[in-house]
Amino acid sequence: MRIFLLAIFFITTFLFSAETVSAASLTYVKDLIFTSNPNATSTHTVEFTATNAVPVSGKIVITPEGGYFNIPVAFDYTDVDFSVASSGPFMDRQLAASADALNDGVSVVSGLSGSITINLNSSGGLNAGDRVRLEFGSNADFGEIGDQNIVNPSSAGSFKIRIQTKNSSDAPIDSAAAMIAIIEPVSVSANVLSQAPIRSNGLPAGEIPAGSDMVEISLNTNKEATCRYDTVSGTDYDSMTNTFSSTGSSTVHMVTLSGLLDNTSYTFYVRCKDSGNFTNDDDFIISFSLKATPPPPSTGGESEAVSRRGGGSGAIIGGSERLYLSSVLLEGWAYPITNLNILKDGEIISGVMSGQDGFFKKEISGLERGTYTFSIYAQDGDKRKSSIFSSTLSLRQGTNNKISDIVIAPSIELKNDTLKVGDKAVVFGESVPGSTVELFVDKQQKNKNTIGEGSKFTASSTKGVKGFRDGSWKISFDTSSFENGTYEVKARSILNGQAESSFSRIVWLGMGGEPKPDFSLRADLNKDGKVNLIDFSILLVHWGGSDQNTDINLDGTVNLSDFSIMLFNWTG
Repeated sequence: MRIFLLAIFFITTFLFSAETVSAASLTYVKDLIFTSNPNATSTHTVEFTATNAVPVSGKIVITPEGGYFNIPVAFDYTDVDFSVASSGPFMDRQLAASADALNDGVSVVSGLSGSITINLNSSGGLNAGDRVRLEFGSNADFGEIGDQNIVNPSSAGSFKIRIQTKNSSDAPIDSAAAMIAIIEPVSVSANVLSQAPIRSNGLPAGEIPAGSDMVEISLNTNKEATCRYDTVSGTDYDSMTNTFSSTGSSTVHMVTLSGLLDNTSYTFYVRCKDSGNFTNDDDFIISFSLKATPPPPSTGGESEAVSRRGGGSGAIIGGSERLYLSSVLLEGWAYPITNLNILKDGEIISGVMSGQDGFFKKEISGLERGTYTFSIYAQDGDKRKSSIFSSTLSLRQGTNNKISDIVIAPSIELKNDTLKVGDKAVVFGESVPGSTVELFVDKQQKNKNTIGEGSKFTASSTKGVKGFRDGSWKISFDTSSFENGTYEVKARSILNGQAESSFSRIVWLGMGGEPKPDFSLRADLNKDGKVNLIDFSILLVHWGGSDQNTDINLDGTVNLSDFSIMLFNWTG
Protein backbone atom coordinates (compact mmCIF):
# COMPACT_ATOMS: atom_id res chain seq x y z
CA MET A 1 0.00 0.00 0.00
CA ARG A 2 1.29 3.43 -0.87
CA ILE A 3 1.66 5.59 2.22
CA PHE A 4 2.59 9.25 2.21
CA LEU A 5 1.77 12.14 4.49
CA LEU A 6 4.09 15.04 3.72
CA ALA A 7 1.55 17.72 4.60
CA ILE A 8 -2.06 17.85 5.70
CA PHE A 9 -4.34 19.87 3.47
CA PHE A 10 -7.39 21.64 4.77
CA ILE A 11 -10.04 23.00 2.47
CA THR A 12 -11.79 25.20 4.97
CA THR A 13 -15.47 25.89 4.92
CA PHE A 14 -16.70 28.43 5.89
CA LEU A 15 -17.70 31.12 8.36
CA PHE A 16 -20.02 33.51 6.54
CA SER A 17 -20.02 36.26 9.12
CA ALA A 18 -21.36 39.71 8.46
CA GLU A 19 -18.34 41.29 10.08
CA THR A 20 -19.29 44.71 8.76
CA VAL A 21 -22.95 45.63 9.02
CA SER A 22 -23.12 47.18 5.56
CA ALA A 23 -21.26 44.32 3.82
CA ALA A 24 -22.94 41.26 2.30
CA SER A 25 -21.43 37.79 2.65
CA LEU A 26 -19.10 36.33 0.05
CA THR A 27 -19.98 32.78 -0.99
CA TYR A 28 -18.05 29.58 -1.81
CA VAL A 29 -15.23 30.78 0.45
CA LYS A 30 -12.24 28.53 1.08
CA ASP A 31 -8.54 28.67 1.84
CA LEU A 32 -6.35 25.68 0.97
CA ILE A 33 -2.97 25.63 2.72
CA PHE A 34 0.07 23.54 1.88
CA THR A 35 1.01 22.55 5.41
CA SER A 36 -0.81 22.86 8.71
CA ASN A 37 2.27 22.55 10.94
CA PRO A 38 2.68 25.30 13.58
CA ASN A 39 5.31 27.94 12.75
CA ALA A 40 5.83 26.45 9.26
CA THR A 41 5.85 28.51 6.07
CA SER A 42 2.88 27.69 3.86
CA THR A 43 1.26 28.65 0.58
CA HIS A 44 -2.39 29.70 0.58
CA THR A 45 -5.01 29.34 -2.16
CA VAL A 46 -8.00 31.54 -1.35
CA GLU A 47 -11.19 31.26 -3.40
CA PHE A 48 -14.56 32.97 -3.18
CA THR A 49 -17.50 34.12 -5.27
CA ALA A 50 -18.40 37.81 -5.29
CA THR A 51 -21.97 38.46 -4.18
CA ASN A 52 -21.90 42.06 -5.40
CA ALA A 53 -19.87 43.68 -8.15
CA VAL A 54 -16.58 45.35 -7.31
CA PRO A 55 -15.99 48.50 -9.41
CA VAL A 56 -12.81 49.49 -11.20
CA SER A 57 -10.13 50.68 -8.76
CA GLY A 58 -11.86 48.65 -6.04
CA LYS A 59 -10.02 46.39 -3.61
CA ILE A 60 -9.76 42.84 -2.30
CA VAL A 61 -8.26 42.76 1.18
CA ILE A 62 -6.94 39.55 2.76
CA THR A 63 -6.24 39.85 6.49
CA PRO A 64 -4.87 36.84 8.40
CA GLU A 65 -5.89 36.85 12.06
CA GLY A 66 -3.72 39.43 13.80
CA GLY A 67 -0.94 38.31 16.11
CA TYR A 68 -0.75 34.80 14.67
CA PHE A 69 0.16 34.70 10.96
CA ASN A 70 3.39 36.42 9.92
CA ILE A 71 3.73 37.96 6.45
CA PRO A 72 7.44 38.24 5.50
CA VAL A 73 8.96 41.67 4.85
CA ALA A 74 10.06 40.57 1.35
CA PHE A 75 6.53 39.43 0.35
CA ASP A 76 5.40 41.39 -2.74
CA TYR A 77 3.32 41.15 -5.92
CA THR A 78 5.58 38.41 -7.35
CA ASP A 79 4.32 36.15 -4.55
CA VAL A 80 0.70 36.57 -5.63
CA ASP A 81 -1.41 35.16 -8.48
CA PHE A 82 -4.87 36.64 -9.15
CA SER A 83 -7.31 34.91 -11.49
CA VAL A 84 -11.03 35.32 -12.20
CA ALA A 85 -13.67 33.04 -13.78
CA SER A 86 -16.98 34.43 -14.97
CA SER A 87 -18.52 31.45 -16.75
CA GLY A 88 -15.54 29.50 -18.07
CA PRO A 89 -12.06 28.63 -16.73
CA PHE A 90 -10.01 30.89 -14.45
CA MET A 91 -8.07 33.58 -16.33
CA ASP A 92 -4.97 35.14 -14.79
CA ARG A 93 -4.81 38.93 -14.37
CA GLN A 94 -1.55 40.81 -14.65
CA LEU A 95 -0.12 42.09 -11.35
CA ALA A 96 2.38 44.84 -10.54
CA ALA A 97 3.54 46.77 -7.49
CA SER A 98 0.87 49.42 -8.12
CA ALA A 99 -2.33 49.54 -10.16
CA ASP A 100 -2.67 51.29 -13.50
CA ALA A 101 -4.94 50.98 -16.53
CA LEU A 102 -3.82 47.40 -17.29
CA ASN A 103 -2.24 45.98 -14.14
CA ASP A 104 -3.79 45.22 -10.79
CA GLY A 105 -1.57 46.38 -7.95
CA VAL A 106 -0.53 44.54 -4.79
CA SER A 107 0.21 46.32 -1.53
CA VAL A 108 1.44 44.41 1.50
CA VAL A 109 1.56 45.18 5.20
CA SER A 110 4.09 42.71 6.60
CA GLY A 111 4.42 41.27 10.08
CA LEU A 112 2.09 39.65 12.61
CA SER A 113 -0.67 42.19 12.01
CA GLY A 114 -0.27 42.24 8.26
CA SER A 115 -2.59 42.21 5.27
CA ILE A 116 -2.46 41.81 1.50
CA THR A 117 -4.50 44.14 -0.70
CA ILE A 118 -5.26 43.65 -4.39
CA ASN A 119 -5.97 47.06 -5.92
CA LEU A 120 -8.02 46.55 -9.09
CA ASN A 121 -6.92 48.40 -12.21
CA SER A 122 -8.81 51.37 -13.64
CA SER A 123 -10.18 49.37 -16.57
CA GLY A 124 -11.64 46.18 -15.12
CA GLY A 125 -13.54 45.37 -11.93
CA LEU A 126 -15.40 42.24 -10.84
CA ASN A 127 -18.97 41.27 -11.71
CA ALA A 128 -21.46 39.84 -9.25
CA GLY A 129 -21.06 36.05 -9.38
CA ASP A 130 -17.43 36.12 -10.55
CA ARG A 131 -15.29 33.40 -8.99
CA VAL A 132 -11.96 34.67 -7.65
CA ARG A 133 -8.79 32.72 -6.90
CA LEU A 134 -5.78 34.21 -5.07
CA GLU A 135 -2.58 32.19 -4.66
CA PHE A 136 -0.05 33.42 -2.11
CA GLY A 137 3.54 32.17 -1.92
CA SER A 138 5.62 29.75 -3.96
CA ASN A 139 2.50 28.37 -5.67
CA ALA A 140 2.17 31.71 -7.51
CA ASP A 141 3.62 30.78 -10.91
CA PHE A 142 2.01 33.20 -13.41
CA GLY A 143 4.77 35.51 -14.61
CA GLU A 144 7.38 35.36 -11.88
CA ILE A 145 7.45 32.45 -9.43
CA GLY A 146 6.81 33.37 -5.82
CA ASP A 147 9.54 32.78 -3.25
CA GLN A 148 7.97 34.08 0.01
CA ASN A 149 5.41 32.10 2.03
CA ILE A 150 3.23 33.21 4.93
CA VAL A 151 4.30 31.81 8.32
CA ASN A 152 1.71 29.78 10.24
CA PRO A 153 0.79 30.58 13.88
CA SER A 154 3.28 29.21 16.40
CA SER A 155 0.72 27.06 18.21
CA ALA A 156 -2.07 24.68 17.22
CA GLY A 157 -5.64 25.96 16.97
CA SER A 158 -8.23 27.44 14.60
CA PHE A 159 -7.57 30.85 13.05
CA LYS A 160 -9.43 33.23 10.75
CA ILE A 161 -8.46 34.52 7.34
CA ARG A 162 -10.67 37.55 6.70
CA ILE A 163 -11.63 38.43 3.11
CA GLN A 164 -13.21 41.75 2.11
CA THR A 165 -14.10 43.53 -1.10
CA LYS A 166 -14.26 47.32 -1.13
CA ASN A 167 -14.82 50.17 -3.54
CA SER A 168 -12.20 52.78 -4.38
CA SER A 169 -13.20 54.81 -1.30
CA ASP A 170 -12.62 51.87 1.05
CA ALA A 171 -16.37 51.38 1.63
CA PRO A 172 -17.06 47.67 2.29
CA ILE A 173 -18.96 45.64 -0.30
CA ASP A 174 -18.74 41.93 0.62
CA SER A 175 -17.04 40.19 3.53
CA ALA A 176 -16.42 36.68 4.88
CA ALA A 177 -13.89 34.66 6.85
CA ALA A 178 -12.37 31.23 6.29
CA MET A 179 -11.09 29.18 9.21
CA ILE A 180 -7.63 27.58 9.12
CA ALA A 181 -6.83 24.60 11.35
CA ILE A 182 -3.22 24.49 12.58
CA ILE A 183 -2.22 21.15 14.10
CA GLU A 184 0.93 19.50 15.34
CA PRO A 185 2.76 17.51 12.61
CA VAL A 186 2.03 13.82 12.23
CA SER A 187 5.17 11.74 11.78
CA VAL A 188 5.08 9.01 9.16
CA SER A 189 6.51 5.59 9.80
CA ALA A 190 5.70 1.96 9.27
CA ASN A 191 3.33 2.30 12.24
CA VAL A 192 0.84 4.02 9.94
CA LEU A 193 0.11 0.56 8.55
CA SER A 194 -1.11 -0.54 11.98
CA GLN A 195 -3.16 2.56 12.74
CA ALA A 196 -6.80 3.27 12.00
CA PRO A 197 -7.32 5.61 9.03
CA ILE A 198 -6.86 9.32 9.67
CA ARG A 199 -9.97 11.22 8.52
CA SER A 200 -10.01 14.82 7.29
CA ASN A 201 -11.69 17.38 5.03
CA GLY A 202 -15.30 16.61 6.01
CA LEU A 203 -17.66 18.45 3.66
CA PRO A 204 -20.00 20.27 3.58
CA ALA A 205 -19.67 22.38 6.70
CA GLY A 206 -21.52 25.36 8.09
CA GLU A 207 -24.55 26.74 6.22
CA ILE A 208 -25.39 25.78 2.66
CA PRO A 209 -28.07 27.38 0.44
CA ALA A 210 -31.73 26.59 0.79
CA GLY A 211 -33.20 24.33 -1.86
CA SER A 212 -30.28 21.89 -1.77
CA ASP A 213 -32.52 18.83 -1.43
CA MET A 214 -29.68 16.62 -2.72
CA VAL A 215 -26.31 17.09 -1.01
CA GLU A 216 -23.05 15.17 -1.37
CA ILE A 217 -21.14 14.61 1.87
CA SER A 218 -17.49 13.56 1.66
CA LEU A 219 -14.23 13.10 3.53
CA ASN A 220 -10.63 12.05 2.91
CA THR A 221 -8.54 9.32 4.57
CA ASN A 222 -4.75 9.08 4.62
CA LYS A 223 -4.82 5.54 3.22
CA GLU A 224 -7.18 3.19 1.43
CA ALA A 225 -10.22 2.49 3.58
CA THR A 226 -13.96 1.83 3.62
CA CYS A 227 -16.05 4.41 5.48
CA ARG A 228 -19.54 4.23 6.98
CA TYR A 229 -21.78 6.74 8.74
CA ASP A 230 -24.71 6.94 11.13
CA THR A 231 -26.90 9.68 12.57
CA VAL A 232 -26.38 8.41 16.14
CA SER A 233 -23.09 9.15 17.89
CA GLY A 234 -21.09 6.28 19.37
CA THR A 235 -22.30 3.69 16.84
CA ASP A 236 -19.48 1.22 16.16
CA TYR A 237 -18.33 0.64 12.59
CA ASP A 238 -19.80 -2.87 12.22
CA SER A 239 -23.24 -1.64 13.30
CA MET A 240 -23.33 1.17 10.76
CA THR A 241 -25.44 0.39 7.67
CA ASN A 242 -24.72 3.49 5.57
CA THR A 243 -21.58 3.24 3.43
CA PHE A 244 -19.64 5.86 1.47
CA SER A 245 -18.58 5.18 -2.09
CA SER A 246 -15.13 6.06 -3.41
CA THR A 247 -14.22 8.40 -6.23
CA GLY A 248 -11.01 7.77 -8.17
CA SER A 249 -9.32 6.14 -5.18
CA SER A 250 -10.43 4.68 -1.89
CA THR A 251 -8.95 7.66 -0.01
CA VAL A 252 -11.78 9.95 -1.16
CA HIS A 253 -15.22 8.96 0.10
CA MET A 254 -18.61 10.46 -0.72
CA VAL A 255 -22.32 9.75 -0.73
CA THR A 256 -25.33 11.68 -2.05
CA LEU A 257 -28.17 12.37 0.39
CA SER A 258 -31.66 13.32 -0.78
CA GLY A 259 -34.81 14.71 0.79
CA LEU A 260 -33.02 17.30 2.93
CA LEU A 261 -35.11 20.17 4.29
CA ASP A 262 -34.46 23.91 4.43
CA ASN A 263 -33.87 25.55 7.82
CA THR A 264 -32.67 22.20 9.22
CA SER A 265 -29.35 21.04 10.70
CA TYR A 266 -27.80 17.64 9.96
CA THR A 267 -24.99 15.77 11.70
CA PHE A 268 -23.37 12.52 10.55
CA TYR A 269 -20.92 10.38 12.52
CA VAL A 270 -18.25 8.63 10.41
CA ARG A 271 -15.92 5.71 11.08
CA CYS A 272 -13.55 3.98 8.67
CA LYS A 273 -11.72 0.65 8.38
CA ASP A 274 -8.58 -0.13 6.35
CA SER A 275 -7.58 -3.33 4.55
CA GLY A 276 -5.81 -4.53 7.71
CA ASN A 277 -9.11 -4.29 9.63
CA PHE A 278 -7.85 -1.38 11.73
CA THR A 279 -11.00 0.59 12.60
CA ASN A 280 -11.73 3.99 14.14
CA ASP A 281 -13.17 3.79 17.64
CA ASP A 282 -14.22 7.46 17.70
CA ASP A 283 -16.58 9.55 15.59
CA PHE A 284 -15.56 11.93 12.82
CA ILE A 285 -18.33 14.50 12.57
CA ILE A 286 -19.71 16.06 9.38
CA SER A 287 -22.21 18.75 10.34
CA PHE A 288 -24.03 21.35 8.26
CA SER A 289 -27.37 23.11 7.97
CA LEU A 290 -29.59 24.32 5.17
CA LYS A 291 -30.58 27.97 5.24
CA ALA A 292 -34.19 29.02 5.55
CA THR A 293 -36.23 29.13 2.34
CA PRO A 294 -35.67 32.56 0.75
CA PRO A 295 -38.61 34.74 -0.35
CA PRO A 296 -39.58 34.59 -4.03
CA PRO A 297 -37.37 36.81 -6.22
CA SER A 298 -38.74 40.08 -7.46
CA THR A 299 -39.92 40.33 -11.03
CA GLY A 300 -37.77 43.39 -11.63
CA GLY A 301 -34.39 43.73 -13.27
CA GLU A 302 -32.47 42.29 -10.30
CA SER A 303 -33.76 38.73 -10.63
CA GLU A 304 -30.68 37.60 -12.52
CA ALA A 305 -28.31 38.98 -9.87
CA VAL A 306 -30.35 37.38 -7.10
CA SER A 307 -30.30 34.00 -8.85
CA ARG A 308 -26.53 34.11 -9.01
CA ARG A 309 -26.10 34.48 -5.25
CA GLY A 310 -25.80 31.65 -2.78
CA GLY A 311 -23.88 28.47 -3.50
CA GLY A 312 -23.19 24.89 -2.48
CA SER A 313 -23.65 21.55 -4.17
CA GLY A 314 -26.37 21.52 -6.75
CA ALA A 315 -26.79 25.30 -6.83
CA ILE A 316 -28.53 26.63 -9.92
CA ILE A 317 -26.36 29.31 -11.46
CA GLY A 318 -27.88 32.18 -13.38
CA GLY A 319 -31.33 30.53 -13.24
CA SER A 320 -30.19 27.72 -15.57
CA GLU A 321 -29.93 23.99 -14.92
CA ARG A 322 -26.15 24.01 -15.10
CA LEU A 323 -24.67 21.91 -12.28
CA TYR A 324 -22.30 23.50 -9.80
CA LEU A 325 -18.73 22.89 -10.96
CA SER A 326 -16.14 20.57 -9.41
CA SER A 327 -12.37 20.65 -9.03
CA VAL A 328 -9.46 18.19 -8.97
CA LEU A 329 -6.23 18.80 -7.05
CA LEU A 330 -3.20 16.97 -8.44
CA GLU A 331 -0.21 16.63 -6.14
CA GLY A 332 2.95 14.57 -6.10
CA TRP A 333 6.67 14.59 -6.90
CA ALA A 334 8.77 15.03 -10.00
CA TYR A 335 12.23 16.29 -10.86
CA PRO A 336 13.27 19.49 -9.02
CA ILE A 337 12.42 22.89 -10.50
CA THR A 338 10.90 21.41 -13.64
CA ASN A 339 7.86 22.17 -15.75
CA LEU A 340 5.05 19.62 -15.88
CA ASN A 341 2.26 19.57 -18.44
CA ILE A 342 -1.25 18.58 -17.34
CA LEU A 343 -3.65 17.04 -19.83
CA LYS A 344 -7.40 16.48 -19.62
CA ASP A 345 -8.70 13.80 -21.98
CA GLY A 346 -5.50 14.03 -24.04
CA GLU A 347 -5.33 17.83 -24.39
CA ILE A 348 -2.88 20.06 -22.52
CA ILE A 349 -4.90 22.38 -20.26
CA SER A 350 -2.38 23.68 -17.75
CA GLY A 351 1.14 23.53 -16.40
CA VAL A 352 2.85 23.61 -13.03
CA MET A 353 6.43 23.88 -11.78
CA SER A 354 7.82 21.57 -9.11
CA GLY A 355 9.76 22.88 -6.12
CA GLN A 356 13.38 22.25 -5.18
CA ASP A 357 12.30 19.05 -3.41
CA GLY A 358 10.34 17.93 -6.48
CA PHE A 359 6.92 18.49 -4.90
CA PHE A 360 4.15 19.95 -7.08
CA LYS A 361 0.44 20.62 -6.79
CA LYS A 362 -2.11 22.11 -9.14
CA GLU A 363 -5.86 22.52 -8.91
CA ILE A 364 -7.99 22.10 -12.03
CA SER A 365 -11.36 23.76 -11.47
CA GLY A 366 -14.50 24.58 -13.43
CA LEU A 367 -15.26 20.92 -14.23
CA GLU A 368 -18.80 19.77 -14.88
CA ARG A 369 -20.02 16.38 -13.73
CA GLY A 370 -18.61 13.54 -15.84
CA THR A 371 -15.69 11.18 -16.34
CA TYR A 372 -12.26 12.62 -17.14
CA THR A 373 -8.77 11.24 -17.67
CA PHE A 374 -6.06 13.47 -16.23
CA SER A 375 -2.48 12.95 -17.37
CA ILE A 376 0.77 14.62 -16.43
CA TYR A 377 4.36 14.43 -17.65
CA ALA A 378 7.59 16.28 -16.97
CA GLN A 379 10.65 17.42 -18.88
CA ASP A 380 13.97 17.38 -17.06
CA GLY A 381 16.83 19.87 -17.19
CA ASP A 382 18.22 18.28 -20.37
CA LYS A 383 14.82 18.27 -22.13
CA ARG A 384 14.26 14.53 -21.66
CA LYS A 385 10.56 13.77 -21.31
CA SER A 386 9.13 11.38 -18.76
CA SER A 387 6.53 8.75 -19.50
CA ILE A 388 2.95 9.85 -18.87
CA PHE A 389 1.09 9.34 -15.60
CA SER A 390 -2.69 8.97 -16.10
CA SER A 391 -5.67 8.62 -13.80
CA THR A 392 -9.39 8.51 -14.61
CA LEU A 393 -11.97 10.06 -12.28
CA SER A 394 -15.75 10.16 -12.32
CA LEU A 395 -16.65 13.58 -10.89
CA ARG A 396 -19.86 14.36 -9.10
CA GLN A 397 -21.38 17.81 -9.01
CA GLY A 398 -19.90 20.45 -6.76
CA THR A 399 -17.11 18.28 -5.32
CA ASN A 400 -13.46 18.89 -4.50
CA ASN A 401 -11.37 15.87 -5.55
CA LYS A 402 -7.72 14.99 -5.19
CA ILE A 403 -5.25 12.73 -7.01
CA SER A 404 -2.31 12.36 -4.65
CA ASP A 405 0.84 10.24 -4.32
CA ILE A 406 1.73 10.96 -7.96
CA VAL A 407 5.36 10.02 -8.58
CA ILE A 408 6.58 10.96 -12.05
CA ALA A 409 8.68 8.21 -13.61
CA PRO A 410 12.38 8.99 -14.01
CA SER A 411 13.79 10.33 -17.24
CA ILE A 412 16.25 7.94 -18.84
CA GLU A 413 19.11 7.93 -21.35
CA LEU A 414 21.87 5.51 -22.38
CA LYS A 415 25.40 6.87 -22.69
CA ASN A 416 25.95 4.38 -25.54
CA ASP A 417 23.16 2.28 -27.03
CA THR A 418 25.52 -0.13 -28.81
CA LEU A 419 28.05 -2.20 -26.83
CA LYS A 420 30.14 -5.36 -27.01
CA VAL A 421 29.59 -8.08 -24.43
CA GLY A 422 31.80 -7.22 -21.46
CA ASP A 423 31.60 -3.45 -21.94
CA LYS A 424 30.30 -1.26 -19.13
CA ALA A 425 26.81 0.14 -19.71
CA VAL A 426 25.92 3.55 -18.31
CA VAL A 427 22.32 4.71 -17.84
CA PHE A 428 21.34 8.06 -16.32
CA GLY A 429 18.56 10.60 -15.96
CA GLU A 430 16.62 12.56 -13.35
CA SER A 431 14.19 11.52 -10.64
CA VAL A 432 12.66 12.82 -7.41
CA PRO A 433 15.51 14.06 -5.16
CA GLY A 434 16.52 11.41 -2.66
CA SER A 435 14.43 8.65 -4.24
CA THR A 436 15.64 5.15 -5.10
CA VAL A 437 15.80 4.32 -8.80
CA GLU A 438 15.31 0.73 -9.92
CA LEU A 439 16.63 -0.17 -13.37
CA PHE A 440 15.38 -3.21 -15.28
CA VAL A 441 17.32 -4.66 -18.23
CA ASP A 442 15.57 -7.47 -20.14
CA LYS A 443 16.52 -9.20 -23.37
CA GLN A 444 13.80 -9.01 -25.94
CA GLN A 445 12.70 -12.51 -26.83
CA LYS A 446 9.54 -14.48 -27.47
CA ASN A 447 7.28 -15.66 -24.60
CA LYS A 448 9.10 -13.58 -22.05
CA ASN A 449 7.61 -11.08 -19.69
CA THR A 450 9.64 -7.92 -20.18
CA ILE A 451 9.39 -6.70 -16.60
CA GLY A 452 11.77 -8.00 -13.99
CA GLU A 453 12.88 -11.31 -15.55
CA GLY A 454 16.29 -10.01 -16.55
CA SER A 455 18.81 -7.98 -14.59
CA LYS A 456 17.85 -5.42 -11.95
CA PHE A 457 20.02 -2.61 -10.62
CA THR A 458 19.36 0.16 -8.10
CA ALA A 459 20.77 3.57 -7.31
CA SER A 460 19.79 6.65 -5.29
CA SER A 461 19.04 9.96 -6.95
CA THR A 462 21.11 12.88 -5.69
CA LYS A 463 19.92 15.39 -3.15
CA GLY A 464 22.21 18.36 -2.92
CA VAL A 465 25.32 16.52 -4.18
CA LYS A 466 27.99 18.93 -5.37
CA GLY A 467 28.53 18.78 -9.12
CA PHE A 468 25.16 17.20 -9.85
CA ARG A 469 21.74 18.67 -10.42
CA ASP A 470 19.43 17.61 -7.59
CA GLY A 471 17.51 14.50 -8.61
CA SER A 472 20.22 13.20 -10.96
CA TRP A 473 20.79 9.45 -11.01
CA LYS A 474 23.34 7.24 -12.74
CA ILE A 475 23.75 3.46 -12.89
CA SER A 476 26.70 1.60 -14.40
CA PHE A 477 26.72 -2.18 -14.82
CA ASP A 478 28.90 -4.88 -16.32
CA THR A 479 27.58 -6.78 -19.38
CA SER A 480 29.89 -9.82 -19.19
CA SER A 481 26.93 -12.11 -18.50
CA PHE A 482 24.83 -10.67 -21.33
CA GLU A 483 24.26 -12.23 -24.76
CA ASN A 484 24.23 -10.58 -28.16
CA GLY A 485 20.82 -9.15 -28.99
CA THR A 486 18.51 -6.27 -28.16
CA TYR A 487 17.57 -5.36 -24.59
CA GLU A 488 14.75 -3.26 -23.19
CA VAL A 489 15.92 -0.85 -20.49
CA LYS A 490 13.47 0.93 -18.20
CA ALA A 491 13.47 2.46 -14.72
CA ARG A 492 11.09 3.44 -11.94
CA SER A 493 11.38 5.54 -8.77
CA ILE A 494 10.65 4.47 -5.19
CA LEU A 495 9.97 7.35 -2.79
CA ASN A 496 10.41 6.89 0.96
CA GLY A 497 10.25 3.13 0.47
CA GLN A 498 6.49 3.43 -0.16
CA ALA A 499 5.19 5.44 -3.11
CA GLU A 500 6.47 4.28 -6.49
CA SER A 501 6.23 5.59 -10.03
CA SER A 502 5.16 3.78 -13.15
CA PHE A 503 7.96 2.72 -15.51
CA SER A 504 9.94 5.22 -17.51
CA ARG A 505 9.88 5.18 -21.25
CA ILE A 506 11.88 2.29 -22.74
CA VAL A 507 15.32 2.80 -24.23
CA TRP A 508 16.96 0.08 -26.32
CA LEU A 509 20.43 -1.37 -25.78
CA GLY A 510 22.12 -3.38 -28.54
CA MET A 511 24.75 -5.97 -27.58
CA GLY A 512 27.07 -6.95 -30.46
CA GLY A 513 25.36 -4.52 -32.82
CA GLU A 514 22.84 -1.72 -33.05
CA PRO A 515 19.58 -2.29 -31.16
CA LYS A 516 16.81 -3.67 -33.37
CA PRO A 517 13.51 -3.57 -31.50
CA ASP A 518 11.07 -6.21 -32.75
CA PHE A 519 7.64 -4.84 -31.91
CA SER A 520 5.97 -8.05 -33.07
CA LEU A 521 7.37 -9.72 -29.95
CA ARG A 522 5.38 -7.23 -27.88
CA ALA A 523 2.02 -8.18 -29.44
CA ASP A 524 1.59 -11.11 -27.03
CA LEU A 525 0.44 -8.84 -24.20
CA ASN A 526 -0.25 -11.52 -21.59
CA LYS A 527 2.91 -13.53 -22.51
CA ASP A 528 1.11 -16.87 -22.97
CA GLY A 529 2.77 -17.64 -26.32
CA LYS A 530 -0.32 -16.69 -28.36
CA VAL A 531 -1.71 -13.51 -29.88
CA ASN A 532 -5.47 -13.85 -29.62
CA LEU A 533 -8.69 -12.40 -28.22
CA ILE A 534 -7.23 -12.17 -24.72
CA ASP A 535 -4.52 -9.81 -25.96
CA PHE A 536 -7.10 -7.90 -28.01
CA SER A 537 -9.23 -7.43 -24.87
CA ILE A 538 -6.21 -6.05 -22.99
CA LEU A 539 -5.58 -3.67 -25.90
CA LEU A 540 -9.16 -2.39 -25.75
CA VAL A 541 -8.96 -1.75 -22.00
CA HIS A 542 -6.00 0.61 -22.54
CA TRP A 543 -7.20 2.06 -25.87
CA GLY A 544 -6.25 5.71 -26.23
CA GLY A 545 -4.03 5.54 -23.14
CA SER A 546 -0.26 5.42 -22.72
CA ASP A 547 0.30 2.13 -20.86
CA GLN A 548 3.75 1.00 -22.01
CA ASN A 549 3.06 -2.71 -21.77
CA THR A 550 0.09 -2.30 -24.13
CA ASP A 551 1.60 0.37 -26.39
CA ILE A 552 3.18 -2.20 -28.71
CA ASN A 553 5.18 0.21 -30.88
CA LEU A 554 5.97 2.54 -27.95
CA ASP A 555 4.83 5.68 -29.73
CA GLY A 556 3.11 6.97 -26.62
CA THR A 557 -0.49 5.99 -27.43
CA VAL A 558 -2.40 2.70 -27.65
CA ASN A 559 -4.05 3.09 -31.06
CA LEU A 560 -4.61 1.61 -34.53
CA SER A 561 -0.88 1.21 -35.14
CA ASP A 562 -0.66 -1.20 -32.21
CA PHE A 563 -3.81 -3.00 -33.36
CA SER A 564 -2.28 -3.46 -36.82
CA ILE A 565 0.86 -5.02 -35.32
CA MET A 566 -1.33 -7.33 -33.25
CA LEU A 567 -3.36 -8.43 -36.30
CA PHE A 568 -0.19 -9.10 -38.30
CA ASN A 569 1.05 -11.43 -35.54
CA TRP A 570 -2.36 -13.01 -34.80
CA THR A 571 -2.18 -16.72 -33.93
CA GLY A 572 -5.74 -17.26 -32.67
